[in-house]
Amino acid sequence: MVYTYILKDEKLCLYKIGRTTDPIKRFKDTCIRGRITPFYLVAKDRELELHKKFKKLRVTHPENIEGRTEYFKRGGVFTTTADWIDKRKELPYLSPLVLLEDLEKAGVVKYDSITIEFELESLNFGRYALALKIIDNISTREDLKNVLRIKRKVAVTEGFIKKILDGYKIRVSFTEGRKISIKGIEGLRLNIVKLNV
Repeated sequence: MVYTYILKDEKLCLYKIGRTTDPIKRFKDTCIRGRITPFYLVAKDRELELHKKFKKLRVTHPENIEGRTEYFKRGGVFTTTADWIDKRKELPYLSPLVLLEDLEKAGVVKYDSITIEFELESLNFGRYALALKIIDNISTREDLKNVLRIKRKVAVTEGFIKKILDGYKIRVSFTEGRKISIKGIEGLRLNIVKLNV
């Protein structure tokens, strides 16, 4: 599947329009925290259509960065389109680790013991595996546009995080026969309570 994306240069207020088959990797490779951020993503190949539509607004990025000729400045139809996208607030897609951090800070995720936190923290994939388990247990069909799955990679919108923050409490524990390996964490148990909101 081909995705069309728009990245925003927050400092210069320029927008890059491109396409990719792996938006999570593309965002990871191209984005710079607080500078170049994801702005729009759609599961269709619309790159040429958008390049044509906004061709009068096309500029070369003044810095020597990848794809520097595919940038557009605000103006006319592009401003209207950008304002419409901005109001929807569906991007950026966020890493499962950001989801877990937000849930921990808000007290939505609680651990039965400090040992669990330590063991998860000591593994590169431990916290990520826990976040994926939370996503898998809570996401429904209605969340298709809020949970982006490409092969084995997953990202979520702020809207999905808000859904969990506002409607769930999660308790994390280990069963007696837990086993932690490169393949994952066996015996990690989630007690998910949906709140009556």
